[in-house]
Amino acid sequence: MSIDFEFSRDLRAALDEMQRLKPVEVTVGTNLSDPPYPYFLEFGTSRMAARPSARPAFEEAKGAAVDAAADTLGQQFAKKHFTQGGMRTAGRVAGLIIANRWKVLAPVETGTYRKSIHVETEDVR
Repeated sequence: MSIDFEFSRDLRAALDEMQRLKPVEVTVGTNLSDPPYPYFLEFGTSRMAARPSARPAFEEAKGAAVDAAADTLGQQFAKKHFTQGGMRTAGRVAGLIIANRWKVLAPVETGTYRKSIHVETEDVR
């Protein structure tokens, strides 16, 4: 038994338009590098136990981040309006969910570490 699908012209045009968009790379990180406090906190040192926050934040928030990005893209799909900016917005929404969770879990009491956590998006290809 086989099922044949036939797409409407509008749906086919929308799918073709989506295919032309470039993938977006999302980076959630910190710009503290001299000395690399985030690395020391995440993995520990010979004198300090690890106090990870980036990896646990990612694991806890990745499902919500994917759902939020899918919702953002779904809204564009419903409006039949696809742009590269919309792809970046979907990626940024996902990244912000992870970054916000990371800020909650960050073990440093001063605000410097938390304030350094940020999201960047870049078109790939």
